[in-house]
Amino acid sequence: MRFVLLVSLLVSLGLGAKEKLPVDKSLQLGELKNGMKYILRHNQKPPGKVSIYLHVSSGSLDEDENQLGLAHFLEHMAFNGSENFAPGELIKYFESIGLTFGMHQNAFTSFDQTTYSLDLPSTDKATVDKGLLCMSDFAYRLSLVESEIDRERGVIQEEEVARDSLGYRMLKKSLPEILPNSRIAERLPIGKMEIIKTAPRQAFVDFYKKWYKPDNTTLIIVGDADMEMVEELIEKHFSAWQGKVDEHAKPEVKAYTEDRVVILTDPELTTSELTLYGIEPEVEVLKTEDDYLRSLKDSVISWMVNQRLAKLKQTGDAAFLSASIGRGDLWNAATMNHVGITAKNERWEEAVKQVLTELKRLEQHGFDKTELIKAKKAQVSSLDKAIQSYGNMSNGQIVRGINNDVTEGVLSMSPMQEKIYLEKYLDKLNLVQLHEIFLKNYTKGHRLAMVQMPNSAEVPSEAKVKELLDEMAKIKTEAGEFAAIKDNLLEKEPVAKDPVTETVEEELAITEFNFENGCVCRHRHMDYEKDQVYVELNIAGGVLEEKENELGLTRMAGMVLNQASSSLMSFSDIRDWRIGKKFSLQASVETTRVKFSLTSTKKDLPYALEMLHMYLTDYKIDDKLFEQTREQALVSLKERPKNSNAMLSKGLYESVWSHEKRLNQFLGEEFLNSVQRSVVEAWIQKILYNNPIEMSIVGDINLEQSKALVAKFQGSLAKRLDLKEIPLTIGQPSGDVAVKVPVQTKDQKCLILSGWNITEVNDKEGLALFLAGKIAATRLFKEIREKRNLTYSIFSTYAPSRPLRQSSKFYIYFTAQIDKVDQASKEARAVVLKLRDEGVTNEELDKVRKQMKNILDQELVKPSFWVSKLGALDIEGDTLLRYKTLQEDYAAVTAEQIQDLMKRCFKQEKTFQVITIPEGDKVAK
Repeated sequence: MRFVLLVSLLVSLGLGAKEKLPVDKSLQLGELKNGMKYILRHNQKPPGKVSIYLHVSSGSLDEDENQLGLAHFLEHMAFNGSENFAPGELIKYFESIGLTFGMHQNAFTSFDQTTYSLDLPSTDKATVDKGLLCMSDFAYRLSLVESEIDRERGVIQEEEVARDSLGYRMLKKSLPEILPNSRIAERLPIGKMEIIKTAPRQAFVDFYKKWYKPDNTTLIIVGDADMEMVEELIEKHFSAWQGKVDEHAKPEVKAYTEDRVVILTDPELTTSELTLYGIEPEVEVLKTEDDYLRSLKDSVISWMVNQRLAKLKQTGDAAFLSASIGRGDLWNAATMNHVGITAKNERWEEAVKQVLTELKRLEQHGFDKTELIKAKKAQVSSLDKAIQSYGNMSNGQIVRGINNDVTEGVLSMSPMQEKIYLEKYLDKLNLVQLHEIFLKNYTKGHRLAMVQMPNSAEVPSEAKVKELLDEMAKIKTEAGEFAAIKDNLLEKEPVAKDPVTETVEEELAITEFNFENGCVCRHRHMDYEKDQVYVELNIAGGVLEEKENELGLTRMAGMVLNQASSSLMSFSDIRDWRIGKKFSLQASVETTRVKFSLTSTKKDLPYALEMLHMYLTDYKIDDKLFEQTREQALVSLKERPKNSNAMLSKGLYESVWSHEKRLNQFLGEEFLNSVQRSVVEAWIQKILYNNPIEMSIVGDINLEQSKALVAKFQGSLAKRLDLKEIPLTIGQPSGDVAVKVPVQTKDQKCLILSGWNITEVNDKEGLALFLAGKIAATRLFKEIREKRNLTYSIFSTYAPSRPLRQSSKFYIYFTAQIDKVDQASKEARAVVLKLRDEGVTNEELDKVRKQMKNILDQELVKPSFWVSKLGALDIEGDTLLRYKTLQEDYAAVTAEQIQDLMKRCFKQEKTFQVITIPEGDKVAK
């Protein structure tokens, strides 16, 4: 769905209401004589790179009954042979110039589009020419070789297995109910396997020739290229393409003609849900000022209602686990509005009553002016943030946004253009009319009430659900109370204390300053993203400090860290205080540290650091929110045996690290039921208030500004422990282990994690192993997926760990069907062992060196790369020295070095293998 980040306005229609909205002036629009459209935008982030999307406005909705799944299958075939790229040559060529398949070359299919993507490593004419030759081959020169089609059938079948999940099964059950008798309900892009297995070549040709037409296609190119040259190359490669597209099939979505109740169950569900759907067959698009105003009204209504529901959750009084409303485009086929409620099974009815009471309160009393003040402030801030970010967007962000617009048939204006409308209408918002629109969208017309529950729950009858909804429709409510935003987050302003030492790394332009209290900060000015600042603050310790009777406390604290309260403000007050302030702050717990990641505009950075200071001096855990967190954790615990990914991780811990109880991230029922809020609060306060702090500030802020802020908010803190006082060591991993872990799921896929513990490798050796992982990934893709059809997706990598080098590993990860899993795991390991025994070829090594250069060319210019490296150098035992020569060190890796390392590290006593086994029929029964 499309959600527009705009202010909702309400005015009487003016003379300009029917006028078309402007299009972003940075877009260069063109159309060839054959009807193919193209959209170009020059962008230098990253420099010297260009991204290309080929958007074909056809997907699974256009399939005939004998073609179900072929729109998606055809997308696969684009990479398996065309006029200018023989089967097997396309991926090989682009890898040879530094691209990685899946990362820089990819495609996807939806109901209404098939889109191919290509990120080129250079903008020189020869490279762009080759890229557009590839895209034009996709458009009208695919070979569709019969033997290649037959070979790919198994890959598609493995893809269906890989996608198999509770969520996917519930989607297949729910779509025919949400959109009854529509083409969408019967045309999930993966298709029907009987057609995938047997469809003749001619069925592919028919679909390709019918829908891949120039007037049904848009080429989108964004990057640091000469756009005049690009236009010439577009003409060269696409002007010979001819033909007109047929009329598309209608989605056949209809408005509901009656109220309905549908109940869906599945044994793997662990919570209960009620969703109320309303469907309007008309698709609402943003073409005119009238459309814009309508969309703005919808946007602000959703914001205010969701704030009400969030407030219930934030105060700890909610019976629901989550609740929200929304309205938007549904796959370009209809407009849908919904009310969604999720709760623990035993509190489902209570949660439904609570949410519907709140909506009834709104229905009977309307919005409050305080809500609107907050909404206006939030929407203005969001648009200002979009303006600030406009010039900082990467090629990928821009091309994806344009592609979304093409899907919807309307190109967006820029946020600067949008600001004109914002300023024109902001003061004319009207609470009465906003209330009327809410009533129209969420209380009028027929609804589908869909209940989803586990089989084991006390599942209500359809009549019981209808009775509940009828009861809630008749209740009377009182108007709510809405508090104004509080101003002061801190009781008093911190008193700045200047750093006692300051050192400069000239070559990298990094300044480190140390404070008397032990805090360390590193600053690097980078204006790659204008007016954007990144901060990372790390507090050493936590998990590894835990003794036997403290195990689990840090991870429990991590679950509530982002729901901060203080002596002055509740969590809800703090959320209100943040409205209009353009920063994000995320807290997390890692094995060696508690981490705070922050992004902000330069103007709002003082607010962000003020909130960080609150964490470090006055952090509280609210009683009710703690109980909500406990409740959610118990729900997750109940879900764990049914979750393949969770059981894979649990299997790895129990087989490799069970002797290191501090590393156990799987909190048990006894702990969750007994742990006290006061104990968790005291534990995390001890860490936040006393442990060593190391931080980084990177971005568009100069040294003096950065130093002044850190002196105030970190330099003013109390004395910290020395890093040497914090235990940051673990034992050795167990090796030569292989386990199969049962999962209570009907999924047909097994997950395989197979590899070697890498415990004694230095930094430069680690680079060689990382390249080995990329080479192995290519071989595994060819051998296990392409040749043997044993999986849909497989990769390998070296994952280094700092400072806990004992937990570094080289691993293979993939999915397989249960009857193929033993063969697949054996053959995958054999591919890597063959690489170890026979070594890599010079061609393979040259290819991955180019891939790494392409990746590092883009990463090393980003502040986000440097903030993560500079924020924990001491905690991780890292040095700046290795970043000076990172590119050169990768380029210097030799084939002999890789083989020697693999022979040294890839030994049987270092191996581990974890395979999840779905219990299938047992679960169904």
